[in-house]
Amino acid sequence: MNLIEKRDFIQSRLHQADESLIDEFYEMLRKEEVLKTKLISRALKSENDIKEGKVFSRTEIEQRTNKLKPSKLKMEDFINKWSGFLSNPETDNSKFQYLGQK
Repeated sequence: MNLIEKRDFIQSRLHQADESLIDEFYEMLRKEEVLKTKLISRALKSENDIKEGKVFSRTEIEQRTNKLKPSKLKMEDFINKWSGFLSNPETDNSKFQYLGQK
């Protein structure tokens, strides 16, 4: 079944669905829109921060992470992860991919 056939099938049977199914479907679609809006907002903010030079150097990240309580993520792993993210020349793509994983 292709996408159009699936949409037609769902639409033709929508009036038969009970309220709990409609509520579940509504929540799925609503959450998708909320997530999309958040991701776009975060990506735009990150882009502006980078343009304004609001980025951290490796040393600054090390200093900040040394002040944090111990966590499951090792400091070295954290630094390697974020240093590459902040210095990646393809910031738009890497930011979107990173935020999409969250």
